[in-house]
Amino acid sequence: MIGREEAKEKLKEGLSYSPAEQTEIMMIQGKSSVSRFANSQIHQNTNRIDDSLQVRAVVDKKIGVATTNQLTNLKKTVEKAYEAAKLSTQIADFVSLPKEGLIDADSYRYNEKTANLNPDEREAYIQKVVEQAKGYQAAGVFETGEATMAIANSNGLFSYQKQSEADLNTIFFGDEESSYAYAADFNADNIDPEKVGLEAFEIVEKSKNPITLEPGKYTVVLKPAAVAEMLGMLAYAGMGALAYQEKRSFMNTSIGKKIVAADVDIYDDAHNKHSMGWLFDYEGVKRSKVDLIKDGIAKDLVYDSFTAQRAKHENTGHALPASSKYGPMPFNLVMVPGKTPYEELISGTEKGLLINRFHYTNFENPLETTLTGMTRDGTFLIENGIVTKPVSNMRFTQSILGALNSVEAIGSEAQLASGLIGYSYVPALKIKSFNFSSSSKQ
Repeated sequence: MIGREEAKEKLKEGLSYSPAEQTEIMMIQGKSSVSRFANSQIHQNTNRIDDSLQVRAVVDKKIGVATTNQLTNLKKTVEKAYEAAKLSTQIADFVSLPKEGLIDADSYRYNEKTANLNPDEREAYIQKVVEQAKGYQAAGVFETGEATMAIANSNGLFSYQKQSEADLNTIFFGDEESSYAYAADFNADNIDPEKVGLEAFEIVEKSKNPITLEPGKYTVVLKPAAVAEMLGMLAYAGMGALAYQEKRSFMNTSIGKKIVAADVDIYDDAHNKHSMGWLFDYEGVKRSKVDLIKDGIAKDLVYDSFTAQRAKHENTGHALPASSKYGPMPFNLVMVPGKTPYEELISGTEKGLLINRFHYTNFENPLETTLTGMTRDGTFLIENGIVTKPVSNMRFTQSILGALNSVEAIGSEAQLASGLIGYSYVPALKIKSFNFSSSSKQ
């Protein structure tokens, strides 16, 4: 992986090739090592190295972007971006590329051992997972690696970060039953594979001979994986400023208004100690903490340089790569835990469903945040405060805001979980009147 000073010199060289009024260069290097297992055996070990170079050139409010996976093509890529800019249409609202970045992030989330875990070391983790399967089939992925990102522009901005990552997930399954468990951290030493395997076993062991329930509205206890999926979809539906400015966000009529239960607090914070990922955005700007929903009230959005200048708002550092048209996104969602232990979420439920995670989620109506999808890998009936029977997967059709407005209790502990966009740090939730539109056999 390229170091800070080498990256700085490389990008400085690239900027010197550009005749554009403003130029930005982003360089990302990634190394990923993956062990896949199925039928409780490792069947594939792969290593992948990816290089990416993206140049954005600005000429008379016209923007051109060029990309390559060959870092040696720096001068040629700069020239292509410049030529593309000259042929582009003017963007009247464009003001400038950003001027301040984050240069002190190279070792914040980096663990050398994790970055260089070899196949035998990954196998040891997987073996501890598989040992917990006890007669069930275990499948999954353990991925480790490292990445660096360096960004510089002609306004003097330079940002650099090196990070490592380990992500372990598994599915245990039998004839009808299945389960899912996971863990992720920048340091593989913080992942307990035995705990991951035990969680998967406890779910699959309780999932034999599921019953079928009639569709309708049920009280649900959503585990963190399900909550993270739901919040990621909500963020995608309109927590970014471009969606708001283009009138396609559920926040368009909501800023300053109560939209969910009063004890729901959601913010985005890449610097939270439980978060993972880049500490600056794809323009090199430090990611700021942003309160999205506070005390149930819609508070703010995330911005990049373009949307911030257009709205005369602070740039919160949430830009996507220049080649993306989606606009800024929150990648590090945090939902503030409540006061109810997980066990009490269940014991306080007279009749309801315990849901491990969602699958195949998609929007029916993004402006109304109406989401549909399936339960998967662990759905159970709760009766009189006790988990009694496994339930066949069910399809839900539910407004996310409606669900968050019907929160009855929030778990006291949060967990890192992968959602639609990035990782979220979220608790379990108890929600009343969650709508299920159909049921199915597995």
